[in-house]
This record gives sequence, C-alpha cells and structure tokens, in this order.
Amino acid sequence: ALVASAEVGEAVPGLVAEGKVTALKEKAVYEIIKYDTVDDKKVEEMITKLPEDQQETTTKLVKSVMDAGNQKALGSMIIFPIIMLVGFLGILFYFKSKGGYKPIALGSHGNDESPASDG
Repeated sequence: ALVASAEVGEAVPGLVAEGKVTALKEKAVYEIIKYDTVDDKKVEEMITKLPEDQQETTTKLVKSVMDAGNQKALGSMIIFPIIMLVGFLGILFYFKSKGGYKPIALGSHGNDESPASDG
C-alpha cells in the first residue's frame, strides 16, 4: 500500500525507492516461513527527519495508508477459510440428507465378497 501511494512517496523521501519500500525488516513464522514487514521504527526515523510542521500530517498519512493496506490484506486472507466453511457445511448437509453419518464395517464376518478377500 505504501508503494501504491504516490502521496507517501512524495511526503517521506527515501521510504519508497525503485518501487520497493526501503524500511523493511525480516520476520519468520516458526523459523520456516520468512517474510518482510514494514519496520515502524525506521519509518518513524524517516519522518522525524522532516520539518516539524510536516511530521504530524505525514505520520497520519502513513498510518492511514498502512491501515488501509492491512484491511485489504485481511480481506484477501479471509477468502480461503470461507471456502473451507462452505465445503464443510456442504458435507454436513449431505450426510444429514442421507440420514446422518453411518460407519461401515469393512470385511464383516460371513461375507465371502468382502473387499479384503478379493486378493
């Protein structure tokens, strides 16, 4: 979101260079999945280098752009769990329509045509 906002690029020089955010830090989930995130301290340092009359408005601008980006990311991430929910509800209603879930005994005694004896 910071890269897409031309206002932020103009307001905070050095924050966006060559289409990439420069104030990044690396994080990891369980030391397996590594990803980059915006380093708030570095952004704050860049803003403090601005003239004092621009610092407050620039801080509000950067915060609003980052909040909008976070909401957009959350909206994208919720799609998969919703698809899973719909799928599981479909399975639930399918079994309910068939009279509920009924376990099947595989290889029951006295039945010569069981799948286990096809060998």
